[in-house]
Amino acid sequence: MVTELSDGVMTDAHKRTGYIASNFQFQFDGPPQAGAIFTAGFSHCSNHSLAFGDSTVFWQCRSGEFFNLYDRWWADQCEPVEIAVMPCSPLAVHNDIALGSAIGSTIGSTIVATTVSMSLGNGKEQMVTTTMQVPVCQIEDGEFVPALECGWGF
Repeated sequence: MVTELSDGVMTDAHKRTGYIASNFQFQFDGPPQAGAIFTAGFSHCSNHSLAFGDSTVFWQCRSGEFFNLYDRWWADQCEPVEIAVMPCSPLAVHNDIALGSAIGSTIGSTIVATTVSMSLGNGKEQMVTTTMQVPVCQIEDGEFVPALECGWGF
């Protein structure tokens, strides 16, 4: 889980840096491996996507029974994905706190359909339909709304 995104640099709960390694893989290490291509350049978008540079598309590539994430397509077993950014509020919910006391906090998420436009590198674009997880919070009147509407946004 990423715990901080500041000035384009991501760190996880163990203070390891998120980066693009020399093999184009997106990973976390502390410190980043020698030869890392990018250790900064990440941001979050208003649609809750993580962006690297000007793209919100990452590539999950099958490696046996699991997937690795990359910043580009490089093999037939790769498919485009978006990474959802889940905001934390000052009232963040911990596992030992009842959700009923979490007014204004992210308390869950919902899945929405979306379409991603990808450059094929030959001057053409391809539209890919995907789904995305959107954080949901509860406001004071009890209504559940997208987290951006809770007032602490991105």
